[in-house]
This record gives sequence, C-alpha cells and structure tokens, in this order.
Amino acid sequence: MARHSAQAQLERATQGATLARTDADRARTRADDANLLLSLLAADAYQQGVGATQLDAMLASNGLQDALDRAAGIEAVGRERAQAYADAEAARLLAATLDRAATEAEQRRAAAAQEAKETAAEADERAASAKAGATALAAQQEALTQQLATLQQTTVTLERARQEGLAAAEQARREEEARQAGIRAAAEAARQEAARLAEQQAKAAAAQRAATTAREAAAAKTAAPKAPAPTPTPTRTPTPTTKPTTTPSPPPPGRSKPPLNLARADMWDRIAQCESSGNWHVNTGNGYYGGLQFNLPTWASVAGQDYAPRPDLASREEQITVANRLYAIRGLQPWACRTAA
Repeated sequence: MARHSAQAQLERATQGATLARTDADRARTRADDANLLLSLLAADAYQQGVGATQLDAMLASNGLQDALDRAAGIEAVGRERAQAYADAEAARLLAATLDRAATEAEQRRAAAAQEAKETAAEADERAASAKAGATALAAQQEALTQQLATLQQTTVTLERARQEGLAAAEQARREEEARQAGIRAAAEAARQEAARLAEQQAKAAAAQRAATTAREAAAAKTAAPKAPAPTPTPTRTPTPTTKPTTTPSPPPPGRSKPPLNLARADMWDRIAQCESSGNWHVNTGNGYYGGLQFNLPTWASVAGQDYAPRPDLASREEQITVANRLYAIRGLQPWACRTAA
C-alpha cells in the first residue's frame, strides 16, 4: 500500500512539474516576443529621429515604473510604445515567476521519485520477508498436519482394535452363558425325563406283579380240591433296563403341571402362522412338531415334558409357555420365522 501511495504521489508530482515547466516555457516565449516587439519599436523610433539618450531610456530601464517614468518624458514615444514596455516587463516577470515554480515542481518530483524508490525498496524487503515467513509457516503447518494425521490414524486403529476386542469378548461371554444355560436346562430336562421314566417303569412292574398274583389266585379258586400242593413262588419279572420305545406316552395321571406363561402370545401366534400355518398339533414326520415346530431335543432341553412328551401333543398355551422358556435363554434365534415376530 505504501509503495502504491508513493508511486501515485510521484505521478502527481511529475504531472505538476511537467505542467509548470510548460507554463514557464510559454511565459518565456511571450517575454521573448515582447522584447522583440520592444526592439522593433526602438528601431522605429530611431528611424523617426529619437535620440540615442531616448533609446537608452527605452532599452535600459530597470523596472516597469522606471520604464514608464522615462517613457513619459520622451515626447517621441507614444501611448502604444508605453504599453509595449509594460507588456514586455510583465512578460519578463511572469516568465521568471513560472520558471521558479517549474524549478520547485521539478524539485518536488525529484523528492517524490526518491521517496517512491525508497518506499519500493522497503516494500520489496518487507514482501520478501513476509514471503519467507509464509514459506516457513506453510512448511511448519504441513509438518504438523502430517504428524496429526499419523497420530489420528494410530489412535483410530487402536480404538477400533479395542472396541472390536471388547465386542468379541462380550459376544463370547454371551455365547458361553447361553451354552451353560442350555446345558443346565438340558440336564434338568434329562433328569426330569429319567425320573418320569423310572416312575413309569416302577408302576408298570407293580401292575405286572399285581396281575400275576390275581391270575394265580383265580386259578387256585377254580381248580378241583386236591391235596394241597406247595404254593409255587411267583417268578419275579425283571425290571426293564432299556429305554422305552420312542412312542411318547401321556404324563402320568394326577401329576400337576407347572403354571402357564402366555407372555408374547400374539408374537407366538404370528410365528406359528409362519412355521406351521397356525396348526398347533401338526406332525408331518419331518422331526419337527407343533405350531412352533420344536424338535424333540430342544423340547426336552427346556422341560417340555412338563406338559407332553411331544410338542404336537401339548396345547397351544403349553407350547407358548415352553417357547417362552427357550426365548429367555436364546431369544428368537432358534426360529427360522423370527422375522414374523
């Protein structure tokens, strides 16, 4: 800005000096013309008889008033010549004044040129210094930017790894809890099933013994009287040690069932509609039973035998209750139609 201001001032000073010099040159030309006219008048006066003393007065005057005073005393010089003397003197004074003004204007222009030169040099120096500072600052900023990018990348990578590790650990913990819960539920279901089977086997053995005793008593009553013979010892029927056939049997009569849990019944109805078209007692022979398509191991793992040995033999409410038990352990993961929920 200082450089442009100095340059503008120099241009104005140059223009002013040029105009002043032009005016001075014009004034000097007019003064020369006036002097020439005065010389012509003097020559004319000489030719008309004006003496040398009078010519000397005309040509050697030291000022306007002096020239006028002398011109008034010369009878041969008329009013026209006096005006010519006055114009010539005025032209000389104006030329001298304008010449001084032009000189001063040129001096101001020279001073403005020097100031502009010094200002330009100072501006160039400041610009070079600012450019060097900007270059250094840009280099420093670039280095800081690269360091920040490196630190951010490292921080993001570490944080991502930490989050992934935490998520994996949490997932593993949940899976282990679900697995342990499944194992506990399956063990409990197996225990209950074994107890139920043992109870059924005991009742079957007792019924068989009672039937044998009844047959022997009836045979003894209908036989002819004979000498008493030793009463044969009834053969003890061994308790079967093998598992019963896979044909499920209903729960033993008189055994109380756990209370029902019909939470989320609407959701289970939607899933059943998707799984089995809403048929709660379907058995197609594919290994899945009932409205919610339980398989037997899953049914047993959550003690479905509390209500029926197979899902399709249980009521809708009982199947929903068993489904809620499994839901508490594994959520909707076991059902293919979980999206219908």
